[in-house]
Amino acid sequence: MKKGLYGWIFSVGLGLALCGCAGTPETEKTPAIETAAVQESSAAQSDGTAQSGGAVQSGDAVQSGGAAQSGDAVQSGGAAQSGSAAQESGAEKETEYPYDVKDPSFFLHKDSIAHAPKAEVSGVTAEGKPFALNNIEKFGVFQGSCTDGTWVYAILENQKVPTEKSGVFKSEGIISKIDPNTWEVTAQSGELPLDHGNDITYNGKTGLLMVVNCYDNPYTITRVDPETLTVVDTIDIEHKIYGLAYHEEKDMYIAGIRNTYDFVFMDAEFNTIKLVNGVDTGFVKQNIDCDDDYIYFVQYEQNSIICYNWDGEYAGAFYVKGCYAEAESMFHIGNQYYLGYNTGGGRGGMIYALSFDKAALK
Repeated sequence: MKKGLYGWIFSVGLGLALCGCAGTPETEKTPAIETAAVQESSAAQSDGTAQSGGAVQSGDAVQSGGAAQSGDAVQSGGAAQSGSAAQESGAEKETEYPYDVKDPSFFLHKDSIAHAPKAEVSGVTAEGKPFALNNIEKFGVFQGSCTDGTWVYAILENQKVPTEKSGVFKSEGIISKIDPNTWEVTAQSGELPLDHGNDITYNGKTGLLMVVNCYDNPYTITRVDPETLTVVDTIDIEHKIYGLAYHEEKDMYIAGIRNTYDFVFMDAEFNTIKLVNGVDTGFVKQNIDCDDDYIYFVQYEQNSIICYNWDGEYAGAFYVKGCYAEAESMFHIGNQYYLGYNTGGGRGGMIYALSFDKAALK
């Protein structure tokens, strides 16, 4: 009886040991995954590994379920694979962003602009740095900028000009004239009644700078002589605007309508040609530039350039990389584009060279 009992115990123990080695049932295992794939349910690790189901792996291994893996092996269906290879039938690959930047609904999705084609900024000086337009006493907020093809004009705003009412302030501006060949300031205006000076464009037919007042006087455009940098006169138009661009060959203005994303085409006398419903991006609207192909709206908080064709149709957008200060204004000389930034803290602004691929637009 003892011999029989011992034999029975031995048989039961062997059976339990064999069961313990069987592992997780195959139906609970997940297919193999490429370790470079970005998984929605996985937490990214600093060393390039990924975590799924709570387990942290070493090397290139990925674990799903509960079994610990070492080295580069990935387990799938119970079979161990060497290296970082994964079975093709179960591999997950990084997916492209599912929304099309050329579709206006693109901006309905959170952080979508980060998936737009990239525009890059770079230095303009001989040292490879941006041009710095430093504050001039209390004039330290960089606003609109433009060019007449030879010179660059940039506005610095003073937002704390006292008024007759105690505690109530207004804005004035100073225009700097800059040589883009040397990036030196060659002339500077006195204090001008430009209000916010949110945008500025050059009319080659009249030979005058056109400054958008924007805040206190949203219907007003101030005309400035680029030679003397003094005010010539003001013009009141029918629309409240924040931005303005002029195309000399078309002899036409494009103006952004305040408190909306809409814009308007106007003739040389500021008569309305066409009002366009713009795309609501949710961003802060800044200035406008245009060339023969497209109209460009600079926007901020996610530095971006929103583009339309001359029929007023949305054409796409660019996400601006390389500087994360407040993008304010865009202009171009020939095929070279530039982007002006407000540095912040009343310290002035910077101008960078800007590059982007128009082929990304429709």
